[in-house]
Amino acid sequence: MEGIVEALINGQSPDNYLSGNVGQITQTLNQICSCYLVTLMFPSLIRKLVYH
Repeated sequence: MEGIVEALINGQSPDNYLSGNVGQITQTLNQICSCYLVTLMFPSLIRKLVYH
C-alpha cells in the first residue's frame, strides 16, 4: 500500500504501479513454478540414468 501512496505523491497513476507489480509477481511465480517442475522431474531423470 505504501508504494501506491508514493506513486500518487510522485504523480504516477496507481494503475501503472499495480501493473508493474503484477508483472514482477507473475515473473516470480513463473520462476518458482519452473524450479518446482525441475525438482519434480529431476529424481525421475536420475532414476532413468541410474537404472538404464
